[in-house]
Amino acid sequence: MTSTKSTARKTDSQKVYGVLRDNKFHTLAEIAELTGLDWGPTIAARIRELRTPAKGGYTIVTRRPEPGSNAFAYKLKRIPKRTV
Repeated sequence: MTSTKSTARKTDSQKVYGVLRDNKFHTLAEIAELTGLDWGPTIAARIRELRTPAKGGYTIVTRRPEPGSNAFAYKLKRIPKRTV
């Protein structure tokens, strides 16, 4: 008989979300260091995924960490808790 117990591994999107949810700006390099993911296209794709309705429809705020920099920093915009 085979086990149906699932492993609780985080997806790459969940790892990126875990970093961005602290409401602080992070560069791709910082996100890569904190998640262990390849920085650049992999993390940028996961950030785009978080913006899609299927992955939460989050608003991701971007800014340049330094004036004139080619890099961007990202953070998850806080979503107010809903009251019923």
